Amino acid sequence: MTRAKKEEVSAHFLKLKSGEFDLESIHHLDLSDMGIQDLSIVGNCAGMVYLNLSHNRIKSLKPLGDLKLLERLDVSCNNISALDGISDLEGLISLNLAGNMIMSIEDLKCLSKLSKLRKLRLKDDVHNYSNPVCQSASNYKKSVSEVLPQLTTLDGEILQGKGSDVYKMCDEVDDALKECAVSFGDAFAYKSVPWQTGIKSDKAPNRSVEEAELGFNEVLSLCKKANDEAMKSVMDADTSRWTS
Repeated sequence: MTRAKKEEVSAHFLKLKSGEFDLESIHHLDLSDMGIQDLSIVGNCAGMVYLNLSHNRIKSLKPLGDLKLLERLDVSCNNISALDGISDLEGLISLNLAGNMIMSIEDLKCLSKLSKLRKLRLKDDVHNYSNPVCQSASNYKKSVSEVLPQLTTLDGEILQGKGSDVYKMCDEVDDALKECAVSFGDAFAYKSVPWQTGIKSDKAPNRSVEEAELGFNEVLSLCKKANDEAMKSVMDADTSRWTS
């Protein structure tokens, strides 16, 4: 794909791109993979609700501070190391920062002012995008959750509400597998992945749905029991190793 030159991102270009006659009328805009560095013009689109700026050369988000109606922002794969100005986006619900240069949990604290923020992505395992904070912070997910308690989803994993217990269980299994790998010098990394959860339906609940949910809870209970037994086996094996 041919990248647009920096000077092409003008008011005229945005109007042509969106099909609107004025910047204030633009609500949705995809400016991904265009070599953009300067967001000054984009910051004038006061009615913006959805904005995709992924795969560009952006270093600063300050020009977006006046987009009070913005709900979804994707700035993945840029050169962002600071989030100055983003705390002014009071309507923001979803933010994708994967593939940038966010160094520490401290850099994320400004997001605590965004009371509507529910979804945050700092790493994308599918595309191998991340941020230094994901590797440098001890117990990364817990640290982010403590700083940003309003989040319900982090990196695609449910933190609160229905389905969150599945991810918590998977995290426990991951920890047990990692401990086992360390104890026995296993060089391979293991990662348990939960199935798809949180599927919505507009239909009224019926008996078959209730029975399915009951069955799911039973399976979940069995998985939890199996997880506890696995962790006990790991501990027993580790104890046996050191006492033999």
